[in-house]
Amino acid sequence: MHDTPHGVRLVLGDVRGKGMDAVAAVAVVVGAFREVAERADTIEQASEHMEQAVVRERDRRAVELEQQEGFVTAVFAEFTRDGRSVTIVNHGHPPPLLLEPGARPRLLEPGRSGGPLALSELVGPPRPGPPVPLRPGVTCLLYTSRCV
Repeated sequence: MHDTPHGVRLVLGDVRGKGMDAVAAVAVVVGAFREVAERADTIEQASEHMEQAVVRERDRRAVELEQQEGFVTAVFAEFTRDGRSVTIVNHGHPPPLLLEPGARPRLLEPGRSGGPLALSELVGPPRPGPPVPLRPGVTCLLYTSRCV
């Protein structure tokens, strides 16, 4: 999570794999996010930068089949500074839930989901939908699931 002039931006993801390769992938994602969160004009541009960073690292380290198959699912969110709306960009991650008092939970789907980071070329890049209005008392839940 990073407070920027554009709003509060965050990324939540799962890394495929385990051990030091997974730790290295997390380091790349966190480092790339810290680098771009404040500089990118849009959350979509931030996710594109992250995609490129993960692809570069995957290609640099690709010596074994297991390393070539590495990827990261990630969901990016940008909350306006006043907290009244959120924009979602999804790279193959479970979509956030919007929890409104007295209403059924609903999934916050972006305009178009993309593939996981480092695999977007297979299905195309993600595109955000329009900003989702957030009323007072609403919770936006980003979560992770077990990645196998």
